[in-house]
Amino acid sequence: WRERRDVLSGILSAASVENRVAMVRNLDRRFEEHADIDDFEIVCGIAEHIGVEIPRDGAIRRCALRRWALDPKRGGVLPVARLIDFVDTDASIGEEVATNLRSKGRVADAALLLSRLPQDCISGPAGDSVGTLDVNNGDAELARLRELLSMDDDLGANNGLDGRGVFGPIEEGGAFRLPLLRGESVGFVETAEEALEAAGRMASASVLAVGLWREEAPFWYAPPTLVALCAEDHIELFDLPSLRRDESGNWPEAANRLRALLSNPRILKIVYGDDVLHVLSFALGLGIASTLRRADRDLMGPWLDTRTLMASVLDCAIDDALCAWPSVAGRFLGLRLCPEEAGSNFARRPLRESQLHFAAAEAWTQLPVLRALCAHQLVPGPFVRQHLSVQTKMRAAVARKLGGKAHVLGQLAPPGRLAEGAGFALVPSGTVGGMKSLFEASENAAHQAKMPTRTRIAALTADVPAEEDGQPALTVGSLVEVFDERFGGMAHVTPAGHDRGSDVKLRRVPVGALQAFNSWLCPAWLASLPRPSAFILAEASARAATADAELAARRGGGGGGGVLLGPP
Repeated sequence: WRERRDVLSGILSAASVENRVAMVRNLDRRFEEHADIDDFEIVCGIAEHIGVEIPRDGAIRRCALRRWALDPKRGGVLPVARLIDFVDTDASIGEEVATNLRSKGRVADAALLLSRLPQDCISGPAGDSVGTLDVNNGDAELARLRELLSMDDDLGANNGLDGRGVFGPIEEGGAFRLPLLRGESVGFVETAEEALEAAGRMASASVLAVGLWREEAPFWYAPPTLVALCAEDHIELFDLPSLRRDESGNWPEAANRLRALLSNPRILKIVYGDDVLHVLSFALGLGIASTLRRADRDLMGPWLDTRTLMASVLDCAIDDALCAWPSVAGRFLGLRLCPEEAGSNFARRPLRESQLHFAAAEAWTQLPVLRALCAHQLVPGPFVRQHLSVQTKMRAAVARKLGGKAHVLGQLAPPGRLAEGAGFALVPSGTVGGMKSLFEASENAAHQAKMPTRTRIAALTADVPAEEDGQPALTVGSLVEVFDERFGGMAHVTPAGHDRGSDVKLRRVPVGALQAFNSWLCPAWLASLPRPSAFILAEASARAATADAELAARRGGGGGGGVLLGPP
């Protein structure tokens, strides 16, 4: 593949979409017949460099998916709800995984997995009746569980539904719901014509939040499959695999216009990670002949990396759990981003509406967080400028995340990739164990001494009576600080503005008795938010002053140069 990559890339970039897909399917069929590793690497290389999706029902993907799903360090460590998202479209692999789960004693997980597979494709004992199965080996329990769980599959193909669901969070209570309507302010782009229209709408924005998602398994590397561009009042979600398959011939022009947005100097791009623009620029050029790509060599910018910004504010590493975006949004906005779709399969089609809402919410919430931080002077201008880049050249190595490590085509996803991102906490990782204890024994004095982190400010909709230990009653309309809460359960609160060194203890109230309130209007909330240290702020101010002086000197001496907003 390495010897023939340039030749194949040139040929396939100029070929029609139909011919590209036909060639990949022929290679996939040949691999199924002869099991030649060269065919496996060529197809994986075409997927990485040209963007032609590996056939989802082909032998190459099924081979990799089976190995990944049955690996005890990869798919085998995932919760079954996440594993289902990757194997539910293949009944034979699903049955093998269910058998493997059952051999490990995970009978309920095996039953849940089997209930989500197409029932007409599942092999079973003759008659498939609970009454005819051997009750001694657990088949009866497994079959009965499968039947019961199938009834609860509201979105499954077994119920004749399309699997899309409703646009919103899976958690109906307490989770953040976008204030934008699907179809009016949130668009899902699947054709080149729609992409051209979306690019035109986004060209008038002054700030764009960018997010992207890819298939995290079974392969180590895969191009992005879903991209989100978010303006103040509009969100566009782009289905890249569908756009690359568009046969109208307008996708190269649409890709050029989208790529031009990344280089537009009048649009500030907000990203959560310094590689996002590189990955997006690389993905927009996949499968398009070099003669048709106009803006792929233009410098990208200006852009602001909010991940390094928040890591500096929180004084933690960028890979710390505190710096995960759902945790950041919960800490600074008091919003709970529904984590149910985190780590889901964004390459499956059709995408669920809850997946689209998760992606849109995760990208769009970068805008209000950044606006609130700047408006309330939690991050002064010189500090923000340290994380602002004016211009950047697209680097393919950064886009494909290869770095200096040897890359093997078709390599399986690393162990623990999805297991680490299966869920997020809205509180520091060190207090999660304390949360469980608080729910089990709210009067534990050890945890009263070390209060967990505030998550938001809320107003009470019902009176809370006084307690025997002297805690005063709380009346309707009182503001309380919420420390932790469970969907449909109880929350732990204290009166807003209390002194942490006082004897005020956590109070348990129903989550339904809490009404949303703008936390940024509460001085106690503002005072509790983390801020950069005085040393970091002084260093940022010194760098900004030096940069301004150098720019003034260049301008005074007649030198060239553009606007210097970042550090020297």
